[in-house]
Amino acid sequence: MFTLEEILQATKGTLAHGGLSTEFTGVSTDSRTTPAGGLFVALRGERFDGHDYVEQAAKSGAAGVVVERGRGGLSGAVTAVEVANTLTALAEIASFHRGRFALPVVAVTGSVGKTTTKEFVAAALSPRHYVLKSRESFNNEIGLPLTLLQLNEQHDVVVLELAMRGEGQIRYLTEIASPTVGVITNIGESHLGILGSVQAIARAKGELVENMAKEGVAVLNADDGWYTYLSELSRCPVVSFGCTDAADFSAREVRLSCVREQTGALSVATEFTVVGHASETCSVRLPVGGHHYVSNALAATAVAASTGMRLEEIAAGLGSIQPPKMRQQWLTAPDGYLILDDAYNSSLASLRAALRAIQWVSATGKRIAVLGDIKELGEQATEIHRQLGTELHPCGIDVLIATGDFADSLARGARTGGMSDENVLLFHSTDAVTEAVRQRVKRDDVVLVKASRAMHLERVVDGLMEGGDGH
Repeated sequence: MFTLEEILQATKGTLAHGGLSTEFTGVSTDSRTTPAGGLFVALRGERFDGHDYVEQAAKSGAAGVVVERGRGGLSGAVTAVEVANTLTALAEIASFHRGRFALPVVAVTGSVGKTTTKEFVAAALSPRHYVLKSRESFNNEIGLPLTLLQLNEQHDVVVLELAMRGEGQIRYLTEIASPTVGVITNIGESHLGILGSVQAIARAKGELVENMAKEGVAVLNADDGWYTYLSELSRCPVVSFGCTDAADFSAREVRLSCVREQTGALSVATEFTVVGHASETCSVRLPVGGHHYVSNALAATAVAASTGMRLEEIAAGLGSIQPPKMRQQWLTAPDGYLILDDAYNSSLASLRAALRAIQWVSATGKRIAVLGDIKELGEQATEIHRQLGTELHPCGIDVLIATGDFADSLARGARTGGMSDENVLLFHSTDAVTEAVRQRVKRDDVVLVKASRAMHLERVVDGLMEGGDGH
């Protein structure tokens, strides 16, 4: 619940029209879902303008609207508040609301593994806490405020994901959320095309721990080459995680298991012993497969331990984790072959992790990699794709099916790496890619599907899961 006075104070707005209501049940940016008695914030986007839907919001039951100055107001029963910028106003309202609650707020950023680590953190906290977490990828200047605005008295921890498209964005999101725990998963080449260098990426990601309160906790990856840099950048105490024994939370005795059930489904697990403060240990079993998940789990363990949870509680929570959709999901196609659906996004590090995952899965047939572009690599994109291509055959990939602007570079690298010409295939559409897989795949094969989000290779996975000519 928000009062009109609180909205005016938070946004420094002016009352353009006084309606019947001076209290609002909630805040929405979608005129179709604004709650009865709620406040509609009219955002402007590249393809839409919320000001065009102010009347619709009023008809849907909105008691008030926030609009930009000069865009006109409403008459009658609906209260109208004018502000300089509605996107800024949304952030200010969310920040005001977050300030009502004295509770841990965890913010996760990094080049790779943000969403997965966010899910691991929420799972680790779940045995003791009622967690509000970012849904899907609500991780930008719209999604993060909307997540915070869902916060209510039942929640006792918030877990947020922070995206980055350029310098200053992480700082901006940090100022909105006021996190008490900041996690940086790693620093890599993602967004190289935007920022120009890995050092600039580290600086931008480091805005999280640089702008947190000194009373907070920075959770950093001791295995990452930028650990020392980020530690020195942090304003608050650092808790480290990693496979190195020097980390505050480390792992030993890592074991991967993979069993093909009679139904054809693949059962995978990652087991390890976590070592915490004072050499305290606990066995952890993750129902997902891959060495990279150990890093996610250790980060989550460090976060949960900072709230006072015991390792046994944390391990129980981690045992319930499932990877988010399209992020290293093992699927069994109707024709019986396995699909590693990793189509949500791609980077150098995450592609290499996917190649390792497909490598250790027991399979008597071919390993087929369906790959699209890795975006935002800038001037180095051609060479990076070529280099990745050279790594495919040594990682056990038998067939490359490539699509996108850099398919030629991947193909050239694959041939250099030892893959035969007949096993390197290029296509211009997802339909053609799907058909190519169907024509070549057999029951005992394994298919990896991975590319950046803009490539929409989930369409290939959807097509394969509908069945086809595999035999």
